[in-house]
Amino acid sequence: MAKNKKQSLSSKSNYNSDEATKSTLLLKLFQQVKERFARRMHPVIDWFISSPTWLIVSLAVAFLAALDLWISSDRVHSIRDAISVLLDRAEAMGILAAVVVFIKEAPLRIATKHYEAWRAIDAAHGIKTSYARYHAFEDLCKAGVSLKGLDVSGADFNSINLHKVDLSSANLREAQFQGAILSQANLSKADLSGADLLNVDFRGADLRGADLRGANLNGANMNGANLSGANLGNANLKIADLRFANLRGANLKGASLRGANLQGASLYLADMTQANLSKTDMTQTDLSQATFRGSNLSMAHLNQACFHRAILVEADLWGAVLEEADLDGANFKSAQGLTLAQVKTAINWEQAVYEDGFLTESNAPSTSEPSLTDLLYKKLTNDNFNFDS
Repeated sequence: MAKNKKQSLSSKSNYNSDEATKSTLLLKLFQQVKERFARRMHPVIDWFISSPTWLIVSLAVAFLAALDLWISSDRVHSIRDAISVLLDRAEAMGILAAVVVFIKEAPLRIATKHYEAWRAIDAAHGIKTSYARYHAFEDLCKAGVSLKGLDVSGADFNSINLHKVDLSSANLREAQFQGAILSQANLSKADLSGADLLNVDFRGADLRGADLRGANLNGANMNGANLSGANLGNANLKIADLRFANLRGANLKGASLRGANLQGASLYLADMTQANLSKTDMTQTDLSQATFRGSNLSMAHLNQACFHRAILVEADLWGAVLEEADLDGANFKSAQGLTLAQVKTAINWEQAVYEDGFLTESNAPSTSEPSLTDLLYKKLTNDNFNFDS
């Protein structure tokens, strides 16, 4: 019996502890919501939200009562007449009081809704697919609540709409975001390594310092995204839209960007060692001081790109277009598939570094028929090549 009593007391203690935690969290959320209201609203509305409910209700009822008595002044000749008028308006006063309470407690209702959303997220921890967590994320995102530092690794968020969400420093390792909307989202320093980000909308997103190693970004729209300092090692960026993206200092070692669009992007100091950049469009791209050691740039469009002091040692430039590209200080030592005719279409090509003897007449392009090896190479690097042409 003593043991049962002890267990009962323990359960009661835990219940009280949970209730206290809930009350504390609700109070904290309520304060956050109040602060958000205060930042967005007029001082009068801020006073309305902050003042005690009984005071606001009393003032509203008193105002309505005074208004009724003033309108009915020709019928009020005694205290009894005044009471009669007020009783006639009792229902209206009750409705007014209810409306005031409803409006007044809006922040508390919002805080409670946020609390329930957080509970759904916590309850789904470690579970891959949770519709409650899915909708909780969308609700908190729409409310502008920060999800900074959240751990939802491996979770399923396919097709979710998280426009402008704050998931900075969050653990999203191996999470599923196929077809999701993360435009203008804050994902700086987030861990997205191994995540499935197929066709995700990252337009204007902040991905500075994010870990995207081995992530699947096939077909992702990263137009105007900030990826400076991001780690994209071995990531799949095939046919991704990276126009005007900021990739300054990004790590793209071993990444696949075949067919990607990088027009107007900045890859200053980016490391693309052993990356597959075949058929990419890097027109007017800043590639200054970038490293392309051993990279595949075959059939790439590099028109008007800036290669100032870029390292292209052992890079494959077969069929790459270099028209009006700035080659000042670029290092093409041991580059494969590069011809004198190619570099002469660029500017400042004389200031680039080449393999010994590259600029001699003997390296001029041959006018003879292409060899079988050349035809096979074209077939492997250009899906649209026709052997009969």
